[in-house]
Amino acid sequence: MNCKEANQKSIVGFLESQGISPAITTVSGKYWYCSPFRAEKTPSFSVLLLKNIWYDHGAGIGGSLIDLVC
Repeated sequence: MNCKEANQKSIVGFLESQGISPAITTVSGKYWYCSPFRAEKTPSFSVLLLKNIWYDHGAGIGGSLIDLVC
C-alpha cells in the first residue's frame, strides 16, 4: 500500500478500529471527538467525512490519515 492508497482509508473507520467513538455527529458529515492526543471533556477534534481530513481545534493541527497516525 502506498501513501495515496493509505490516505483514502477512512479516518472515521481508523478511529473506530482504535476504540475511539465520536461524541457528536452532525448532519453535514462532520464528526466531533474528544482529542486522542490529550484528556478533555469537550470535543475539539473534528473529522470532515467528505474530504477525509481531521483538525484538532485545541492544538491547531490537522491533516490526512497518515498525518494522524504519525
